[in-house]
Amino acid sequence: MLPDGSYLVSNDNFGGGNPARTQIYRSTDQGATWTYRSEVNAFWSSLFVHGGAIYLLGTSGEYGNLVIRRSTDAGATWTTPANSATGLLRSGGYHTAPMPVIVHNGRIWRAFEDTAGGNGWPRHFRAFLMSAPVGADLLNAASWTFTSSMASSNTWVGGKFNGWLEGNVVLTPDGRLVDILRADVDAGTPEKAAIIDFGTTGNSGVFDPAGTPATDASDLSGFIEFPGGAKKFSIRQDPADGSYWALVNPVLPAWSASVPGSIRNTVALVHSENLTTWETKAHLVFHPDVMKHGFQYLDWQFDGDDLIAVSRTSWNGADYHNSNLTTFHRFAGFRSLTPEDSVETGNVQWSLPGVEAFGTAFSPGLLENGIAAYTNRNYVWGDVPAAFAGSLVTRVGGGVNPDLTIRAKAAGRIYLAVSSVAPAPDMTGWTPTGLSMFYTDTGKTRLSIYQRDVEAGEELVPSQTNWNGTILLVPPAPGPVGWWRCEGSYEGTTVADQLYNFHGVPSASSPVTVTGVVGNALSFTQASAQHVNLGDVFSLTGTPFTIAFWIKTTAGDLTYRVPLSRMATGGYDGYHFSVNPPGYPGKIRFVASSAAEELVSSTVLNDGLWHHVAVTLVPGGEMVLYLDGVEQGRRSSPVIRRTAAPLRFGAQTAGSAADARFEGVMDNGA
Repeated sequence: MLPDGSYLVSNDNFGGGNPARTQIYRSTDQGATWTYRSEVNAFWSSLFVHGGAIYLLGTSGEYGNLVIRRSTDAGATWTTPANSATGLLRSGGYHTAPMPVIVHNGRIWRAFEDTAGGNGWPRHFRAFLMSAPVGADLLNAASWTFTSSMASSNTWVGGKFNGWLEGNVVLTPDGRLVDILRADVDAGTPEKAAIIDFGTTGNSGVFDPAGTPATDASDLSGFIEFPGGAKKFSIRQDPADGSYWALVNPVLPAWSASVPGSIRNTVALVHSENLTTWETKAHLVFHPDVMKHGFQYLDWQFDGDDLIAVSRTSWNGADYHNSNLTTFHRFAGFRSLTPEDSVETGNVQWSLPGVEAFGTAFSPGLLENGIAAYTNRNYVWGDVPAAFAGSLVTRVGGGVNPDLTIRAKAAGRIYLAVSSVAPAPDMTGWTPTGLSMFYTDTGKTRLSIYQRDVEAGEELVPSQTNWNGTILLVPPAPGPVGWWRCEGSYEGTTVADQLYNFHGVPSASSPVTVTGVVGNALSFTQASAQHVNLGDVFSLTGTPFTIAFWIKTTAGDLTYRVPLSRMATGGYDGYHFSVNPPGYPGKIRFVASSAAEELVSSTVLNDGLWHHVAVTLVPGGEMVLYLDGVEQGRRSSPVIRRTAAPLRFGAQTAGSAADARFEGVMDNGA
């Protein structure tokens, strides 16, 4: 927060092919809208205000130099750390995250790590504190003092500790400086944080891995029980009463057997009076999927009675870690929040054809060959029986064993998939169908499909015993399995599926809501790379299907555009639609798994009017393309090959070149 009341946010670009760059955004309306301010060569940096100037302290790149920059114009321009007098504080390999900066005894303090410990991530991180007098030139390396760096040992926590990182410098109630660090631990290990005690002077630190900080007030060094301790967290002291708050990613019971550092689907507000014992006040954000959803690396500030935060968010992203959004959050009246104010965490209700599913820690899924089998592993399904291809399924995490209750809406038959791996679930009352499928672990473990006839209103609670869990299967029935009316965002973050919760995530530059064929529609701008990401759904390998949507393009437009795709740029695995394909100006083409496996309309649609597009495909039969209800062509159906590319509206891939994006309006996709 700046002295004028505006907000400033920094955002890193990271990942393969991305330079280590930090973008700066400003809001002058309390986070309602944001304006781009600048971009600098920086990474893993935190913003703070001191002496009327803004500083950005972090590294020059991944494990780069330790650098600091200054801005005196609200983040529009920044100094360059060219040498030791202008912000290059130390050369070598350094690491941090957006961590707090505090002032104590006339000095500015910050926690950091170097990477000189050896033994790989995260053992190579060594923790230290750095400080400078409050009146010093913070760009001058000579102003800063550094403590000795402290390494960790993988013998700690009974040999289940892997390393520490992303430390917080915090002032204790009795005036000592401590570095509270993220502690990376093995799967199934309760989360902890590590405290290095630097005393009242901050000159040197001590750490006792067998210490008991919660009971020994004379030395806070050691491990404490800390929800979310295996992920980055920021601790700040409340100016109102001196107590402590943090936003964390706890591991809820459903995922207790998982690697704690990989569970980032929940944000909780925690509080402490003494830094050693912490209480969860409320769960603030939650998504039931842990594989492709994460609300992580939260940095936050006090804003009167509110707490404002920014999250590195993965919402149906590549995975839980590799984010696709930066999201702003305001938690009003945070000091008075209680567990009763929590969002729902894991109690899922899913209405399906013939049944309803209730429980925890499952998410909607489709059963197809090549589709991800579990939410916390990269295994995919294989040998899916034809009768169950395209089934709606409860996707769970391996080893999670969530609660599941099934209620029949009408008399009918219910199907479950289970494995016989010990301890095998109790399938009393269920009849084997003789059908099975496998997931792609080393042994290609098979799950057998069971059936049971039920009466209307009957409730079943299936046995959940082994790592594979018990999965509900609802075979495909005639009719749509996905319907995107394009009426606007769902809970502000998704484009809603009106049927079975296969919601889509709009790009950072979101498509605009305009008048559609019925109600509203989504308008995509090519230059802004606007699109909607639906993730790993509807691969349609070996499944009969129909895809249909309304589309309107600019009259006379002859530019190549991609309105719907599940195909990577430069490849042909999967399928996609294109407008104005090479050699066919004004027409629409459907391609499936080969440039030769195409259907092209005989009628043009670049007339500025609405047109209805549909394609049907029956494996082993024919695929047919329709425009405005009139058949445009047919051919023998190709075999659609599995692709890792997600299903998108408005672009072929997120980083599509301009000619693989869409410009126009879409409505009522199904």
